[in-house]
Amino acid sequence: MTPRSRGTGRVMQARAQRTRGAGVLAAAEVFDRLGYAATTLDDIAEHMDATRGGLQYHFPSKAAIAVAVVEAHHEGWFRLMDEAASWGSGPLDTIGRLIQRVGESFATSAIARAGLRLGNEYELIDSELPAPFVDWIREISRLLRRGIAEGEVSSSVDPDKRARRIVASFFGIQEVSARLDGRAGLAQELAEWWQDERKLVASPKVTKKRSTANTRR
Repeated sequence: MTPRSRGTGRVMQARAQRTRGAGVLAAAEVFDRLGYAATTLDDIAEHMDATRGGLQYHFPSKAAIAVAVVEAHHEGWFRLMDEAASWGSGPLDTIGRLIQRVGESFATSAIARAGLRLGNEYELIDSELPAPFVDWIREISRLLRRGIAEGEVSSSVDPDKRARRIVASFFGIQEVSARLDGRAGLAQELAEWWQDERKLVASPKVTKKRSTANTRR
């Protein structure tokens, strides 16, 4: 292969990746608005100003592009976990910040909203989707274990059970907010809920320290 042909190949590959990315975003925006059952490949192709044939070159079926949207949603979560490792904050502060950031993503990212909606509509999709919630639960459980080891979380807390409860509560709160007010008040609801939840898991020493600090303000 000549240098020129290798360069041409890289350009074509980059163009294909951009087209695929545009297809995923367009599909997310349509799935977010219409849901899986009501969306057609023609809807997605029209939204991205492409032909159906061009879209199907990258995604042979509606199920295939739905899987790609959910995978993109999960990749966003993994990037956030990687970012959290550099925050340098304690376990409970990290959990609180993760909750805040994921909540914000539902307001700003069609991929996050569509990924969540498609996960709820999994029975309609004729392909296996990435398992929901498990990575969330695993990461929260890990942070709680770290918190116990560092004396920030009460030793009476069962990390796995509490992590599952935290994740279930988070998604319940965001779903109610989505249905009742379009998530307009989600950030505040999540902040208030996490403050209550935090008190339930914090060690007595940490709770007393925070209470003393609040009294001095």
